[in-house]
Amino acid sequence: MKLKSTTFLFFLNLFTLIAFAQRPNFSEDIASVIYTKCGTCHRSGEIAPMPLTNFNEVKLYGQSIKHAVNENEMPPWKADPKYRHFINENVLTDWEIEQINQWVDNGMPQGDPNKAPAFPSFPEGSQLGTPDLVLSMSQAHIRLGNNQDDYRIFVIPTNLLEDKEIAAIEFRPNNKSICHHAIIGLDTSGYARTLDAKDQKYGYSGFGGFGFNPANSFVGGWVPGFTAPLYPNGFGKRLYKGSDLLLQMHYAGSSVVEKDSSTINIFFAKNPKNRIIETTMVTPEVLTNGPFIIPADSIKKFHGKITIPPSYSMSMYSVLPHAHLLGKDWWIYAVQTNGDTIPIIRIPEWDFHWQSEYIFPTFVKIPGGSTIHMHATYDNTANNHENPNSPPKTVTFGENTTDEMFIIFFSITLYLNGDENIPLSTEEALQVFKNTGMYVYPNPTKGQVQVVYNANKSGTVSFKLNTIDGKNAANWSKNVQVQQGFQTIPLSLPTISAGIYFLEAELNGVRQTHKIVIE
Repeated sequence: MKLKSTTFLFFLNLFTLIAFAQRPNFSEDIASVIYTKCGTCHRSGEIAPMPLTNFNEVKLYGQSIKHAVNENEMPPWKADPKYRHFINENVLTDWEIEQINQWVDNGMPQGDPNKAPAFPSFPEGSQLGTPDLVLSMSQAHIRLGNNQDDYRIFVIPTNLLEDKEIAAIEFRPNNKSICHHAIIGLDTSGYARTLDAKDQKYGYSGFGGFGFNPANSFVGGWVPGFTAPLYPNGFGKRLYKGSDLLLQMHYAGSSVVEKDSSTINIFFAKNPKNRIIETTMVTPEVLTNGPFIIPADSIKKFHGKITIPPSYSMSMYSVLPHAHLLGKDWWIYAVQTNGDTIPIIRIPEWDFHWQSEYIFPTFVKIPGGSTIHMHATYDNTANNHENPNSPPKTVTFGENTTDEMFIIFFSITLYLNGDENIPLSTEEALQVFKNTGMYVYPNPTKGQVQVVYNANKSGTVSFKLNTIDGKNAANWSKNVQVQQGFQTIPLSLPTISAGIYFLEAELNGVRQTHKIVIE
């Protein structure tokens, strides 16, 4: 009897070890992927329909998760990462998708619960700091419980007494469970107030645009999980005195009546007279195969192009293609005068419900004389389940749900030498914005680095490398001549022990330091 009991315990322990060791399992392989790529939206109080914050919740929806990731429905990132990368990119690698497939197919084992990471903590309030100006909806908007999506435009006065340059514009949703996405425009004419006054409810209805062409159709935007971009020090956008912000909201439908009263945080530029990032809008006027008419029961491809003046090279900050429910794909690129191609963006499966501004990791130089090509496909057949017309009808350009659009927003500035080396991620820009004065990449590094330095005046900058306890590790005897503003300076680090160091730059008696990690 004792032998049988011992044998039983042996096999019980063996099976337990096998269960814990089975890979992939949730604790060691799946949790980190779901938490980081899905947790922003799939948690309490957010817009996603179900939480995915622990093993039991993820296992409950395991089959649905497998389907969504294999169909490229989730995470909702539509730009092709194999064509061009952007900041805030939220995609699954082929290996991560295969891990999820194997985990689900093998019965979704938990593994050792002690090895599972904790569900991350997400910041509340502003993610950029204390704003200089907070603008709010003047009253709550009531989203009806009719299971219909709700598109609404709210006119929010800035009350600015003078023009302002801004470093960031941050949308903060009040009711995250219904706020699907937001687009912020700028009106200097007062016409949006007229449209608002004609509507009996707060705000006015709008689907794809603002009902007219405002001074700027895109000064900012938001989708769940999006961190507002902070422009690098030395760059900004402009708000005009007496202007109104136009907050175009898409509220997700449900059977419950809900309210929302969201806000917009504005951060003024620390050093006015920055280089201004302008947003230009391309419309069907550039089509080579227009007019923009999509016949019923047809799949129509359009091609537009614009040529940059030979004397004007530009630095491209971001791109935002826009279409309605018939849109199927986008492909945008530039061809230089020597025939070389600059990829801009490819969206193989356009989805109106998940559109966003795509910000490049660094400015993309578009040399003067280059031609930007824009291709888009539209499906106006009954096979398109998003088609708002049943049966299909001939569609032209317009702002209504049943109309269609061919619009691309490019945020650009005049090119200056070194722009293509300035990182545009908010995390990097935030370091400079908080008066660090410079940053270094790659970091960690194995030797060669690029120093992005913001000089307050022209002069000679010298560099030193110090250990964490203040001892000198290296000097650069050759000083570097710099001009006022941003520049990128390559440095070869000495062969020294791996560890944490401080790179010190001195210009005209002013010192800046930046922590770097040498591997």
